[in-house]
Formats: sequence, C-alpha cells, structure tokens
Amino acid sequence: MNKTKTNNKQLYTAKQIAITALFAATLTGGKFALSFVPNVEIVTILIAVYATVWGWKYVLPAVNVFVIVETLLYGFNTWVISYFVHWNCVAVVFLLLRPLIARSPVWLKIVVATIAASIITALFGVLTSLVDTLLGYTSQGFVVATKDFWYRFAVLYARGVVFFVVHIVSNTILFATAYYPLNKVLTRLHNMYSNGVAPTIDNASSQATDNVTTYTDYNTISAQTDDTEHDKDSEQQQ
Repeated sequence: MNKTKTNNKQLYTAKQIAITALFAATLTGGKFALSFVPNVEIVTILIAVYATVWGWKYVLPAVNVFVIVETLLYGFNTWVISYFVHWNCVAVVFLLLRPLIARSPVWLKIVVATIAASIITALFGVLTSLVDTLLGYTSQGFVVATKDFWYRFAVLYARGVVFFVVHIVSNTILFATAYYPLNKVLTRLHNMYSNGVAPTIDNASSQATDNVTTYTDYNTISAQTDDTEHDKDSEQQQ
C-alpha cells in the first residue's frame, strides 16, 4: 500500500515537473517569437491562463524558470529585478482572481481578465521606470541614485510612454479576444491530466480509428438495409 502511494507520488511529481518545464518553455518561446514587435508579447496571457487553470504549483515555478532563462540569455541588469517582480505579480493577481473567474459566466471571465491585464500591464511601465531610475548596474554592482529622483523618473517614463501605450492596448485586445479560448483549451487539458488521460498522438489515433470503424459499420448496415429493401421489391414484383 505504502509502495503504491510512493509510486503515485513520484509519478505526480514527474508529471508536475514536466508540465512546469513545458509552461516555462512556452513563455520563453512565446516571448522570443514576438521579440521583433516592440512591446507586444503573449507572456502575460499565458501566465494568466496557467494561473487560473493550473494553479500556483505550476505557474510560479514556471514564471521564475522563465525569468532565470531570460537572464542567462540576455545578461544581468536592472530589468531582471523588474521581471522577477512583474511576472510573479501577474501570476499572483490571476491566482487571486481564479475563484471568481472559475464561477463566472463567459462574458464576465473575459471582462475580469481583460481589466486585470490592462491594469497590471500599465503598472509594468511604472515599475520598470522606477527601478531604472533608482538603480544603476555597473561592474561594481548596483548603484542607488536618489538625487532628483522624481524628475528623472518623469523624464524616463515620458520617453517610453509610446511603448507603454502599445503594450497596454495590445494586451487589452489580446485578452479580450484570446483569453477565453485559451482558458477553455487549457481547462480541457487539465481535466484530461486530472483523470489520468494523456493527450497523446496515440489517443488521437485511437479516436480516429473508432470514428472510422463507426463509419464503416454504418455503411455496412446501410448496405444491408438497401439489399433487404431491394429483395422485398423484387418479391412484390414477382
């Protein structure tokens, strides 16, 4: 009995690690795929869906692995602090909204998710400007600069306001159009995972085979029915 429980726990842990790694990979790949478009990204919506459907055990590790991978790819600077704070905040916000979204009708799911995403995206520009105004990174490490802080913050924020607006608008449109379809797909996959059914090619092939078999049986029955009716017509003519 204990051995069975241990095996089940190990299997669950292995699945959890695999799914977390998959989520982290999609975050990294999704960000890279749109990196040529300034301030347009799908990381926010992916984190939101992972949080509301799969929960904190999957989304928080995936988010932090994603930020670590980004740091390894692009080097360490003040943006790393902003990333750790912002992306974890996105996950936490949608984890807090998870109960509300779960019991809401479709239109309310979309409205709540879109409003939350728009607000937290707007705060991203504020956060990055604050961090970049307060901290500088040199070969000696971080340097704190407090002189004329608010003036420098205003200048820095104003310089990036066009990109911040693009970021807010793009995420608002993305959540309004794509959040519910993604939520629906991920919910279906989560239910399959919870029931111990893996969404593999074999399952798809099996389902396709069943459909072909059903279609073949239907044709056979139809052909037999046609032959019977033809025989009856022949008897009546005789």
